[in-house]
Amino acid sequence: MSDLSFAGFCEEVGKHLGVNARYATELTRAVVRVLVARIAAGDAVRIPGLGTFGNKPAGQYSGRLPSGKPCRKARRRVPRFRAAEELRRKVAALPV
Repeated sequence: MSDLSFAGFCEEVGKHLGVNARYATELTRAVVRVLVARIAAGDAVRIPGLGTFGNKPAGQYSGRLPSGKPCRKARRRVPRFRAAEELRRKVAALPV
């Protein structure tokens, strides 16, 4: 197994759709922009077979500065991904 770069992903999208690499890259960037914009707006994005992208609240917690001085970290929202059952089954079937 190896990591797939953005360029490699776009190349595979282009091959799958039968389009050139430039159009596949443009299309992939547009999809990512829409996902990020909707998640940043507080929406959940559900993609069948892949999962649900969204955000969730993260509570306030105590942390430390590099100097060692304690500090409080404010509440915030963090990105979240929940894999679809189909994806979980396929990943679970991979050899360890």
